[in-house]
Amino acid sequence: MHTSVWGGFVLGLLVGAGLVLAGPGLVERLAHWWAPGPVVELHPAVTVQAATLRLINKDTFEWKDVRLVLNARTGDEGYAFRLARVPAEAPVEFPLASFTTSDGRPFDPRTTKAFLLSLQAETPQGRGVWSWRLD
Repeated sequence: MHTSVWGGFVLGLLVGAGLVLAGPGLVERLAHWWAPGPVVELHPAVTVQAATLRLINKDTFEWKDVRLVLNARTGDEGYAFRLARVPAEAPVEFPLASFTTSDGRPFDPRTTKAFLLSLQAETPQGRGVWSWRLD
């Protein structure tokens, strides 16, 4: 019985240390699963040509408060860009330099390749999400 108490204590220390080392990125990823309301799969068509990103909302409903993130493996990384709305079936084009890091540094397609795009938006059915490798 004495061994099981120490085993539980050591396991607790390891789990706690893992959470501390993983930092806020882990908490943000877990919050995605615990968030209230349904998660809706979005259906965009995306093309990247030279220094321009073209996005088409292929859903039958409007996306609002759209957040696009390039090259982020966790929530604190990458280059973000926001759109107030994207109507259904509407194409939107904008320069890749519109994406910026949290400290305001713009994406430079001459020196960095766009390889991952994530999209979040509010929909009539709840929070919509989509993510895809671009390369």
